Amino acid sequence: MMNRIVELDRVKSPPDPLEVLRAEGIPDDVPVSARLRSLVDDAIERFAALAEPRGIHAEIPAEQFGPVYRGEERNEERTPVESIFPRAERLSLFAVTLGSALSEEITELFTANEPARAYMLDAIASERADLAARLMATGFLGELVAALS
Repeated sequence: MMNRIVELDRVKSPPDPLEVLRAEGIPDDVPVSARLRSLVDDAIERFAALAEPRGIHAEIPAEQFGPVYRGEERNEERTPVESIFPRAERLSLFAVTLGSALSEEITELFTANEPARAYMLDAIASERADLAARLMATGFLGELVAALS
């Protein structure tokens, strides 16, 4: 099993402010207060300064995947994955992080009684973490398609 570190440069770029507002349920045509716009801008600046996105990817044989999937027995007992992975030709595990500095900043903002700033930064971090996971999965899919060519 070979591990590969993946740079996630696309994740380092913060989302557009309108994307952030849309993700928070605010349509494009709704006027945004100066305070809310300031929160979004501040969160974007903090994210850009602190985020250090990285991923690790490893293919894993089906016989090793079972114990990893079961983990510490905290997963659901019956899931579709349990019946699918033994028949898979290739399996992959990946993990992503945006870095400890970003997590620490969110915690510090909550501790400093800045919940709105903390929430907005956390919302951006969550969206970027989801993007990182999608990029990792898409990368593996690309490898599978290339292997078929």
